[in-house]
Amino acid sequence: MERIGVEISDIGVLAAGGAPPALMPTDGEALESPGIALVAGRKQVLYGVEAQRQARLMPRQVNDRFWSQLGTHPVSGQPAGAANYAEMAFAHLRAIRERIGGKAAWSMATPAFLDPNRLGILLGIAQELQVQVVGLCSLAVAAMPAEEPNRIAYHVDVHQHEVELTRLSIGERVALDKTQVLPRQGHDALMDALCRLVANEFVRATRYDPLHQAATEQQLYGQLLAILREGRADTASNVEIQTGRTAYAMAVLPQMLLEAAASIRGAIVEAIREAVEQATEPSVSLWLSHRAVWVPGLVQELRGLAGVRLVTLPRGAAAFGALAMAEEAGGADASGSVPFLVSRLRGAPGVPPPIRDGEPEEADDTTGISPIGMPPVPDDEPQPAPTHLLLGHRAWPLADAVWWLGVDAEGTGMDAARDAEANRLSRRLGSVRMEDGAVRFRPEPDAVLDLDGQPVQGPVPLRPGAVLRAEGVVGECRTIVVERDANG
Repeated sequence: MERIGVEISDIGVLAAGGAPPALMPTDGEALESPGIALVAGRKQVLYGVEAQRQARLMPRQVNDRFWSQLGTHPVSGQPAGAANYAEMAFAHLRAIRERIGGKAAWSMATPAFLDPNRLGILLGIAQELQVQVVGLCSLAVAAMPAEEPNRIAYHVDVHQHEVELTRLSIGERVALDKTQVLPRQGHDALMDALCRLVANEFVRATRYDPLHQAATEQQLYGQLLAILREGRADTASNVEIQTGRTAYAMAVLPQMLLEAAASIRGAIVEAIREAVEQATEPSVSLWLSHRAVWVPGLVQELRGLAGVRLVTLPRGAAAFGALAMAEEAGGADASGSVPFLVSRLRGAPGVPPPIRDGEPEEADDTTGISPIGMPPVPDDEPQPAPTHLLLGHRAWPLADAVWWLGVDAEGTGMDAARDAEANRLSRRLGSVRMEDGAVRFRPEPDAVLDLDGQPVQGPVPLRPGAVLRAEGVVGECRTIVVERDANG
């Protein structure tokens, strides 16, 4: 019988199968089906990608905890077929089964939040769906890389509402020791922090608040989610909000994402630092799931820890691992019970090769999302010069022109003009020009400005992402890099 490895996470359920094994679409053409349910009407409940695309439009109708709190207790106000979390999980898995094919046997890798009681409910759901389960295993163990020289490893995973840090002992077998849970530090809190911070920056730059209406909040959420999952968190990315009559645009800078992610990143790094200090081995390995790599700045910060070998795992590593572990699981016994595996042979066949720190992986053809998330940039790579000035929703190309920053004709907001048109400014604040391949700002003697929060006291170079503000002037000027595609 055909077998499929299924990786359960409330951020997204993945599946791997076929010969040779490959990730399979689980939700339309998407490779991950988010654990989100949206009550769209009295008798209509949306799941997965469709629910995620509308979640900010109807936040009170959204449930994204039916996996992490899987149970049979009634949930008030829910329609038939979604009366409790088990029914929601059933409907979600039914849609996934229909997408990947209903006849294959499943070997499932599950996170720590699915405790033994919840695993029993999961097996009951599978039985109701007439899915033959041939294996259950720990997600952290299943995600094991094919190569692992150390005797201790920690698997770091981010789920919707928590982070799991799992310690594994490595000898002839890779065995689960224990899992530390960091509550309230999951993907959901990260996205909320990102939306709030970027919305505040939007207000400062354009005077428009994208959180004012549900429709524009959904636009902001979707674009920020894409920035993380497409690995664009370390470069400036333009975000555009359509209001029907007007379009507002702003560059989302790496510094903004780093600031918004400070809480979850700090909690993860601190927990890992404590774990590494308590380890008796001179070196330990960190296996970062693709969901953990989405956290802005996490890979870069962990790379600086001493005594750590960092490995970023490919998307679906646990799905591939579960598929490989199906033979070892052996299926259900005579009573119908399925063993839960918490160890596996070291370097077992069928495990995808690890992605070493700094080695990019090809983007997914079906979604355009890179499994790696954020490939690190070598420290010695030269930083490009800014190509544009961004004021509000307008970007001005620097090229070889001399630009003047100043105050608009109304005398309140920041504006920019080419040297030949500078007379339209009511007051000049300083000039911006390219000099020997670099961009420099020269302030006017009477202008009071700050650059990235520090007073400007003379000519200063401008790097990508620099922010200039003037005392008593509304708005700000940012420097950004706009990359050209292969066609120019």
